[in-house]
Amino acid sequence: MDKTEGVQPATALVETFASASVTPTGYVNAAVPGLDRTTTLAGLHADAVALLSTLDSGSQDLIGKLEGIVSDMLRNAGRLKYEVELLAGDVESFQDTVERDVRPRVEGEIAVKSKPMERLEMLDLVRRRLLDVLDVFARAKALDADVRAAAPTPYEAEIRELLAAGDVAAAETRVEAWRALVEVWKNTHEYAAKQEHVERLRRLVEEHVFSTTAAAAATAPTTAAPATAAAATPPPPPAVPPPGDRQLSSAELFRQEARDGYYGFLDSLRKMRQ
Repeated sequence: MDKTEGVQPATALVETFASASVTPTGYVNAAVPGLDRTTTLAGLHADAVALLSTLDSGSQDLIGKLEGIVSDMLRNAGRLKYEVELLAGDVESFQDTVERDVRPRVEGEIAVKSKPMERLEMLDLVRRRLLDVLDVFARAKALDADVRAAAPTPYEAEIRELLAAGDVAAAETRVEAWRALVEVWKNTHEYAAKQEHVERLRRLVEEHVFSTTAAAAATAPTTAAPATAAAATPPPPPAVPPPGDRQLSSAELFRQEARDGYYGFLDSLRKMRQ
């Protein structure tokens, strides 16, 4: 075979080796044919020498081009530096223009647009409050349906399920929420029925708590307190106040009033108040 067959020219080396999929082994296998019956070792040697010569020539060519580019960069470094400084000055001038002219204009436009933004915020607040109202009426509708449902109602079943699971706090929270919701019907003829329905659910929770507490107290071990001599001893009789400290009866006060006159009556009133 011809020694130059399968060998790329030096100008095509850059495009070939620029591909990320190129590997040294793959490139050599593609450039040099494999050994078969028609190929001699001398031919393979000649092809390999030609390939190496082409690669060396191409690399030398590329090295020369790179050196020329580096020389141009070094020669033009002063001019590039000057142009970079000019660009930096233009950027600073543009920044000053923005700070002096553009920023006040933009801030003024933002101030002008503040009223529409306030209106949008107000409308968003109204939307959220309307959603809250819709949510309240939806829950009120569900409570009304529960009042009209046959026993056991869905709400009662929910409370019983929470109590069976031991989640008394969640059951109390549900009942309190329904009690607040009943205020929707305040000053209407349905208020009493709704309130009684929620109170029945509340009593259901209280009865569960009472029965649970009583069962726990019944199963708790009890220990009798030992009898003591002090417990069997009767309490001492009440102390009799001295005659001077004893409070007078009404008859005695009036008799003293007759004896002492007006000043005795005032003194009797004072003693009664004591």
